[in-house]
Amino acid sequence: MAKHPTYTKLKNPKLKHARKLSSLVIEYLGGQKLDTLFPPKDLEALIVEVVSAVATSDLLERLVVEGLEREATEYPMKGETLRDWLPESVISDLEEQARKGGSLPSEFAETVFGGELVKTVLGGALSDLMTTFVSKLPLGGAAASDAGGGKSSGLFGSIARAGASRLKEASSNLGLGALQETLEANAKEFAMQSTDRLRRAIGQRLTATEGGLADLRVDILHLVLAFDVAKVWTWSRPVDRARVVSAVHRTLTHALASDELAPQRLRKHIAHLNDSFGETTLEAFLRDLGLWDILLKHIEPWLEEHLLQLFKMKSFEAWFVDLIGD
Repeated sequence: MAKHPTYTKLKNPKLKHARKLSSLVIEYLGGQKLDTLFPPKDLEALIVEVVSAVATSDLLERLVVEGLEREATEYPMKGETLRDWLPESVISDLEEQARKGGSLPSEFAETVFGGELVKTVLGGALSDLMTTFVSKLPLGGAAASDAGGGKSSGLFGSIARAGASRLKEASSNLGLGALQETLEANAKEFAMQSTDRLRRAIGQRLTATEGGLADLRVDILHLVLAFDVAKVWTWSRPVDRARVVSAVHRTLTHALASDELAPQRLRKHIAHLNDSFGETTLEAFLRDLGLWDILLKHIEPWLEEHLLQLFKMKSFEAWFVDLIGD
């Protein structure tokens, strides 16, 4: 192909030519209004297609899993807690919000502790405690419970006294050989019957005591902040982490496929942004975000270097000669 005289100058391009062209490109883009660069309909279609493609990409899932494994090899050596990641001002704000809480209904705590799972767990724990307690008592321990010392008060005191009464009754009707089994059976039965009382008492005290829920929320916050980040990795295996990432991936894919209102919501958000910033130039918008100078600092040298390489390509030569020839 015959070299065009003008293209001969680009055969060994100088940096100043690439720099000038990159400046012209950036100047042009920076001076364009956002609604011109990113027409709402085009932007909406672009976002929907990009998010859908990324969400369904197996490559993304693999990259996330690989990234997690790299993190897993580093964090056990750091010993960081979640508190280390937050400034004290943010922690103070979180504590204030925890104390303030929200307008929780009075039945909140009772509802939380009222499920069948909680009932089973509390009942089992209380049953174990009662069984251990009564099985270690001497035969006369229950009978002496009313005679010696003062009585314990409160919910657990009443439970213990009722349990001791059952023990006394059992010991008078059975021989020592069968006493252990009867004690355990009676303890378990009584514990399960007392579980509802215990759950109600917990719920009432959390809601009735001034500051009860607030103190609980603050305590939970401090427990979370004290969490050792390294435990995320030591408690899980690579297969567990991969399974979690896969579950999130599949959930996102399902949500995108089943959410018929997603395009409509996205369209409203884009319309709002266009109403607010559509007449703003790209440079002004990025300056307000504090990004324009940063992008110039990094993008201009990057663009210059790649333009230099572009000038040397055969396909660019063909395009340039065709352009000049026309």
